[in-house]
Parts: sequence; C-alpha cells; structure tokens
Amino acid sequence: MTQASPFRLDGKTVLITGAGGGIGRSLVSVFHEAGANVVGADREAGLLDGLPLARTVLFDQADMAGTRAAVSADMAAHGVYDAVVANVGFTRAEHFG
Repeated sequence: MTQASPFRLDGKTVLITGAGGGIGRSLVSVFHEAGANVVGADREAGLLDGLPLARTVLFDQADMAGTRAAVSADMAAHGVYDAVVANVGFTRAEHFG
C-alpha cells in the first residue's frame, strides 16, 4: 500500500493574498507544485501575470468592504477555500527618533 505524502494538496483550493509580490509569487509556486488549485489575489491583474493560477481575485485588502465583496463573490461562484494564506503587508517609512 502506498501512503500519500502529507505535503500534497491535490484537489485543494488555496487563496493567496498578495500573490503578485516577491513572497507571494514564491508561495504560489510552492502551493502549485504541491498540487493545489491556487487562487491568486492582488490589487492589480498585471501583478499576477505568468503565475500558475487556477483563477484570480482582485481586491485591495486595505478596503475591507471591497475585500469581503470580492472574496464572497468568488466563493459563491466556485465554493469555499480549503486554506487561505494572508500574505499582504505594507511598510511605512517613518523616523523613530
């Protein structure tokens, strides 16, 4: 009997926010290679070009209502996600002294 790898995600759907950035692109690759159907989310469609995505969802996570609407519409059309990777972040240049 062959045991399935615990690191495989075949048939699972994973939403990755900030998928178009550096870390997000790496996360997309890792989850895709593990067999997941990756849903890439970012603010601009162009940031997601060239990624191995099942589909995309566009929203700015700083806009709570817009995020909720976009994710709700995607789940209504395609079903719930098996996992979500909240990868969005930002920095603010500010003097601490």
